[in-house]
Amino acid sequence: MSFAVAWGADTLEAGNTLRDWEFLDSPDQHFQLKFFSPSFSTNRYLGIQYTQGSVTRIVWVANRARPLTDSSGVLNLIRDGVLLIGYNGNSIVVNSDSIRP
Repeated sequence: MSFAVAWGADTLEAGNTLRDWEFLDSPDQHFQLKFFSPSFSTNRYLGIQYTQGSVTRIVWVANRARPLTDSSGVLNLIRDGVLLIGYNGNSIVVNSDSIRP
């Protein structure tokens, strides 16, 4: 599955950042990678949302155990596909390199 970055870029490449108000959209527009808050919380999570017609579901969450507490979240893609989720102030919440098998 490939994604295009909203706001004009084609891909999220190493060294790029996805900010809280941006999202990645699949070519068929059924999937989005984005920050969101569940209706019962003000915490922010990075997840993949699936939409078909009027049905929308979150199907994957990256930082379920470590939510962000405000909307300054950023996703950074660094070397070898490592994902870093944190705040604009560079505090790291999730480092995918530390959870690889």
